[in-house]
Formats: sequence, structure tokens, C-alpha cells
Amino acid sequence: MDDAERGFWAALEYRICREVEGFQDPQLRWMWCDGLDPQVYDLHGDPPCIRGVAYFGPSGQERWQFTLLIGDALGAAGTIDWTSLLPADDTTGWLSPRIDERRLVLDPAGATREP
Repeated sequence: MDDAERGFWAALEYRICREVEGFQDPQLRWMWCDGLDPQVYDLHGDPPCIRGVAYFGPSGQERWQFTLLIGDALGAAGTIDWTSLLPADDTTGWLSPRIDERRLVLDPAGATREP
């Protein structure tokens, strides 16, 4: 893992925390992320994604699964454009917590500007 990727995972952890603070659902609003552990890089899957463990929940320590959809962030040389995967602070709609499954789906391409 190079510095760009390491920086991405740390920044995404904090971005997830800021996103859930804005949720209307009080059950989700008080959850936070205390780390992401990417484990499977399925870059040629349908859709291309990275899956792993998110330390998430009211204490930030529950083990949830996450799927990060990478869409067009995969370059021709097989490298990932990490900066394009980090949702801007003025966007929403990219994070889908599935409480019953203890799973997060992150879709940076689905981000929309907040009104």
C-alpha cells in the first residue's frame, strides 16, 4: 500500500464520520467509523469494487463489512485514482448503511451536491 492509498483510507474514515452526522435517522446519526481494513480488491468485477471490514457502530468498534464501488477510478494501467474516490464534503448520497446486514456500501459516483 503506497502513501496515496494509505492517505485515502484515513481520509475516507473521517469522511464517513462526517456523513453519518448529517443523517436524519437517530440510530445512524450517533454511529462512527474507527477504521477501514480493505481486504479484497475486485478490480475487474461487475462492478469493480474493494471489499473489507469497517470498524463502525455506536462505539466505532463493531465489525461491519464494506463495499467501495470504484467505477471509473481504475486507470488503464490498473492503478486507482484515489483522490477521485473521496466524496467532497459538500456531497451526500454516496453512503448506504445497511444496519440489518451490518454492511456499508460506498458509491462515490452516486454523490450529489447538497442543496
